[in-house]
Amino acid sequence: MVRSFSAIAKLGIFLGVGIAWSAVIAPAFVAKPPQGGAGLEAGTDAGVGGLRGSQRPDWRKTRSEGTGTPTAQLGLAALGVGLVALGTSAAKVRLASPARHLVPLKDSLKTYDAAAVRMAEEAADRKTLQKTLEEVSESFKRKHENIDKAAAEASMRRPILEESRTPATTKVEQRAGGNLAQYDDTWHIVRDGETAPASATWSNCRIDTSTSEYAETSTANASVPCSGPRAWMSQSLIPLDYRVVEVPRGKLLDPACDALIFGHLPFGSPERQAAEGKAQRRLVVIDETVDDLYGDKVRAYFEARGVVHEIMRLPMVEEEKSMENTLRVCKKMKEFNIDRRTEPVIAIGGGVCLDVVGLASSLFRRRTPYIRVPTTSLAYVDASVGAKNGCNFCESKNRLGTYVPPAAALLDSSFFRTQEKRDIANGVSEMAKMSLMKSKELFHLLKDNAPRLVETRFEPRDASDDVPERVLRLSIETMLEELTPNLWEHSLDRLVDFGHAVGQNLEMKALGTEHELMHGEAVACDMAYMSVLANVLGKITAEERDSILSMLRTCQVPVYSPFFTREFFREAMEDRVQNSMGQRLPLPAGIGKGCVVNDVSDADFEKAFVLYEELCKQ
Repeated sequence: MVRSFSAIAKLGIFLGVGIAWSAVIAPAFVAKPPQGGAGLEAGTDAGVGGLRGSQRPDWRKTRSEGTGTPTAQLGLAALGVGLVALGTSAAKVRLASPARHLVPLKDSLKTYDAAAVRMAEEAADRKTLQKTLEEVSESFKRKHENIDKAAAEASMRRPILEESRTPATTKVEQRAGGNLAQYDDTWHIVRDGETAPASATWSNCRIDTSTSEYAETSTANASVPCSGPRAWMSQSLIPLDYRVVEVPRGKLLDPACDALIFGHLPFGSPERQAAEGKAQRRLVVIDETVDDLYGDKVRAYFEARGVVHEIMRLPMVEEEKSMENTLRVCKKMKEFNIDRRTEPVIAIGGGVCLDVVGLASSLFRRRTPYIRVPTTSLAYVDASVGAKNGCNFCESKNRLGTYVPPAAALLDSSFFRTQEKRDIANGVSEMAKMSLMKSKELFHLLKDNAPRLVETRFEPRDASDDVPERVLRLSIETMLEELTPNLWEHSLDRLVDFGHAVGQNLEMKALGTEHELMHGEAVACDMAYMSVLANVLGKITAEERDSILSMLRTCQVPVYSPFFTREFFREAMEDRVQNSMGQRLPLPAGIGKGCVVNDVSDADFEKAFVLYEELCKQ
């Protein structure tokens, strides 16, 4: 019994027979058509379908005067024979088809080269060859029957498109756009199919032009691409590159370390080399509390490095996170006559300071580079890592702001030494958020070490103690993983919003009261309720819920506030739905795994609220 052919064998034989057929038989038939000369219909006893082809004078011109077969045809025939041989070799079988199976084929392919016939006898079994010839026949039949039709359509395509507005508009849109290239000191649209000089600078940005969908039919000239009112689609790819750079603990304000001056520029880059070769100027905006603690060291640093500088001291607490403070920074930038590209403003302080200076920098000349130096545990893993900035407005947190990242965030955890324990725990709460959404390792590190980290302000016990460093790095890396692909929040399904569904509203609600909450504390209350809700919805087990609540308490943050009432929650959720275009609630789906949930019913919210008060209210 003959074994089935391999894919390579079938491909070789199919191509070989097809090329030989097209090179020898089809031209011979076309060169000597039956009486009438319009074409040819022929059948074979081997079951090959009829062929129809138009006379083509260009085919006849290729034939040699002294022979019936042109050199090109013989070359193609030889190529066909070689491919058949390749198919035979790949199959690695010797097929025993009797010669009589190919008698009908010989009768119909009289001009077929004898060598090809012999090899076909050896290489093709009857069923495969017949199927192959049928496929070839059908292909040629379709090709020759449609030659004249295709030619006619090609010559008439433009008039047809001009008569039909919808296809014409589609074609115009495809032809009337292209990428942008800069040469001869200006930018050009290089339309699809066109070329630009080799010296051109290419952009990934693109402009496409089409007829405006509001154009009236009578005003558009179909013979002119994009005539009448037009529409332009501009696609600009704007890079948002920024660095997050750790500096050895206690070294950032050491004059021997140049990070505060050049740390925003990668080592070896042309920009850094240029900056190192010229005098430097810096405007520094510093939180007044931080200035009391570190102001002398900051001034001594810039003086030791010969940097012209000016220090702007401002109150940077939540109550002062305002547009008024933002505009004060903008005014100082104007007075300092800051360079718009090479003199980044330096913000030194907590999250309020970093946000306000970031917003001012994004407004002044629409984009002035700035550097973040976080001095609190919260800002270290939260405000310093992302691209957002902002200020409070109309009693709403961060209601005004932009997405403009800093040139760099420079991190030195030694600033934690002067923080109160409550401030440290405030930052640990944001670390706990990332552990619940993304990192089981971080969860267990906090569960086992949070009290000690708060007590020692993340100071390592000895040189071998890497827990403080590991907790900080995991917090930053998991944040960057979520923020980097979604810096402009095109997607509102954000795991980093865990604890922020109603947490920010709770923070503002309690602000200035005897039960005032720091940001991380309000976030912790939100996380506690949402973890209970996740259990009610079946996302986590009761054991996982209790483990989460225990870990949050270990981080020394509250899990309940007297302001967290049903009325507050209802209003806060209405605000959430409006601003996030839906509930979009990040919930734990396990330890170190998060999910986003929509359409939670009022009944489930109430069931979770009853259980939350039972577990967390004290």
